[in-house]
Order: sequence, then structure tokens, then C-alpha cells
Amino acid sequence: MDDRPTSEVEEARILLDARKELYGESDPATFDAMLQLGRTLRDAGRLREAEQVLATSLSLQYRTGEIDERGTMWTGFNLAIVLDRLGDHEAARRLWERCPRGL
Repeated sequence: MDDRPTSEVEEARILLDARKELYGESDPATFDAMLQLGRTLRDAGRLREAEQVLATSLSLQYRTGEIDERGTMWTGFNLAIVLDRLGDHEAARRLWERCPRGL
């Protein structure tokens, strides 16, 4: 059995924990680590966990007041992929509509 997805998820979680400790929950570096964890969980087939991480990240990014459009678009795009795979096609479509075509 290939444990690579499990170890990649563990590494992404360690990175996120370190970024939170160093920079706080609402720092762009932390958001990048949350995006990486969400993608890693998605690729490992752990869609509900990926949905939770990405939705939390998107919410935090909007609440900071200093919105990084590119960061929020990437997070929204990846959340849309997860939602689509979970069968929530309408929610995925709404997120995709907010993403620029060249993303």
C-alpha cells in the first residue's frame, strides 16, 4: 500500500501548524499553507476535510480586510473543484463564476 498521500497530508498539516504559530491565522503565508493542505487532502480523496480547510481559509481571507484577489481566487477555485467532486454542482458553479478565465 502506498502511504505517500498520508505522508503528504501530514507534511502539509505540519507546515500549516508552523505558519499559524509563526505568522498567525490571518497571514498570507498561512493562507498559502491552508491552500496547500486543501489541495493535498483533495488529491488524497479526503474531500470533506478539504472542503472544511478551503472554506475556512476563504472565510478568513475575506474577514481580514486586506483581500489578496489572486489568493482568494485560487482558494475559491480549489474549493469549487472539491464541491463539484462532492456533487454540490450549484455551489461549485457559483464559485467558478467568480474566478477569472485566465486563472
